[in-house]
Amino acid sequence: MKILSPSQCRAARGLLNWSQEDLAKRTGLHKQTISNFEAERSTPSKSSLENISYTLETGGVELIDMDGTKRKTFGSRILKGRSGLYEMYEDYYKTIAVDKDFRDFWLYNGISYVVADALGEGYREMHVERMIPYLDKLHMRVVIKQGDDIYWGSDYAYYRWISNKYFNDKTIYVYGSRVALIDFNNEITINLIDSDEFADTQRLFLSTIWETKAFEPKTTKKFQPD
Repeated sequence: MKILSPSQCRAARGLLNWSQEDLAKRTGLHKQTISNFEAERSTPSKSSLENISYTLETGGVELIDMDGTKRKTFGSRILKGRSGLYEMYEDYYKTIAVDKDFRDFWLYNGISYVVADALGEGYREMHVERMIPYLDKLHMRVVIKQGDDIYWGSDYAYYRWISNKYFNDKTIYVYGSRVALIDFNNEITINLIDSDEFADTQRLFLSTIWETKAFEPKTTKKFQPD
């Protein structure tokens, strides 16, 4: 992540039409922290700078070289393997932590044991634990294949089944402005798309599926690792 400069912060807020108070609320920082940084009176901690940068970038701007900023355009990138899956999950978690718009989070057509095994027990348990503090703001819905009874995210997510005739083994995550298209066959491959329009379109589609095609599971047991 590029080191954010005070002038970039001012310019990025201008592009997003955010006040210092808006940015402070979205990052969870004090307004005075933002004000002092932009006026070059003090420099926030590294974690706070990363938080500010991430919030501005997810808000719709791109921080470029030479202290530049520009509006973010549609973009995508490919992540590979378990390390790519971890990178996506870290991005997913950061989005939950900084997204103040309370947008829905989705997982569609996830084969529960495949996702669980790919993450590994240690990472999976860590992820569930760190999600718990966000229960009040998180609205996570998961659509899985009829008969799948592995609900390892049930501490923070709502589950519904979908009939086998509507199911395939490809996985879709929707969070913030991101859509992650995941293929777990052979090497894990993730096409991570960053676009508010695509993400909101997927939310509309998945909400329709949730309301018209999905139904409550007949079992409610949680995932128990071997």
